[in-house]
Amino acid sequence: MTWIKIRFIETQRQGNVSWLFNRQACMHCTDAACVKVCPTKALYHNELGMVSYDKELCSGCGYCGDFCPFKVPRTTRNSITGMAKMDKCVMCTTPGLDRVSAGNSPACVKTCPTGALSFGNGPYCWLRAKSG
Repeated sequence: MTWIKIRFIETQRQGNVSWLFNRQACMHCTDAACVKVCPTKALYHNELGMVSYDKELCSGCGYCGDFCPFKVPRTTRNSITGMAKMDKCVMCTTPGLDRVSAGNSPACVKTCPTGALSFGNGPYCWLRAKSG
């Protein structure tokens, strides 16, 4: 599954064509609507403050995606069982593949070709590490 979607909007104004690109990915909100509405508590804030989830607890109701202002959590339905499960970016904190705890930046930050994403404690960083 792709965690980052780039929305492309083409506009025309006075005969000039403009392209707008909008990055759509989990913002790991501190007051996350998806966490608040999850009836099974599958979505939660992990110890670093990022929005994580336990896929085993997910009921597939889709409330997380419905209430997320960025429409990021997405459900996929198993074609055999018919059961749906939610997936979303966990900012590279998956057990066994945890880049952040190992002292590395998330893959999206590491591979951003323009350097537009940053991670850490600086004043302009996308996500500041929790202190204390």
